[in-house]
Amino acid sequence: MNEQRVLQWLGLARRANRLAWGDKACELSLLSGRAELVVVAADAGHNIRKKFHRLCGEHRVAVVVFASRQDIGRALGKETVAVAAIEDRGIAREILTAN
Repeated sequence: MNEQRVLQWLGLARRANRLAWGDKACELSLLSGRAELVVVAADAGHNIRKKFHRLCGEHRVAVVVFASRQDIGRALGKETVAVAAIEDRGIAREILTAN
């Protein structure tokens, strides 16, 4: 997976207001059916990874684990972000097919 390209797509999703980030916002996005893809930082805590793998499985939403919390946060203009939910089908598709 081309990490830099994925981070650029995350930034685009944020600017398009089609992104939720943080534990509670991503959970709400999944529960409401808006999430198309969930990105979890590779260095996120065990409980966060476990929780979102379970939730994504229940709601049939793809989950991708990559990059660090700092890298994802930097792409979103934040300090650190452990989990983000993409709410745009096209951007989600681009992230999943990024080589």
